[in-house]
Amino acid sequence: MRIIYYFITLVMAECIPTDDIQQKFSTSIIRLPERQKPKTDAWRVKRSVVEYYASHPLSLRKLGGTWTHRIDGKKVGFRVRPSYCGILFGAGFKTNDVITSVNGIKVATLLDAVAAYFKLKEHTSFTVNMLRSGKQVTQIYNMD
Repeated sequence: MRIIYYFITLVMAECIPTDDIQQKFSTSIIRLPERQKPKTDAWRVKRSVVEYYASHPLSLRKLGGTWTHRIDGKKVGFRVRPSYCGILFGAGFKTNDVITSVNGIKVATLLDAVAAYFKLKEHTSFTVNMLRSGKQVTQIYNMD
């Protein structure tokens, strides 16, 4: 299996994927313009992108590292560390975001999030709640 490498242009903060799959999907995540956005961050994502990564866990793991996040010993979600430069950055995730729920379903691991997606697969909108620097953040992903 080919290793996916990315280059980052620090001045422009752009990711340039070099893998064919990443190239195809990197343009499939679109941040909605300010005038179309609710108070939370909103994104339009092609369902084929989510379907691909939900069905290919090894490719999903290459997008970045994850580990369980605990507060007072209790699992409250999973922390993400997007790869050097990847689709997760383009989808609004930042290093050390802690994903806590998807459409109200609590998630403690990346596999919990994938299971939540399959449970909610027929939905056209997904609300992802997370902690970012200790503050609650909500991002909405609308599927095409």
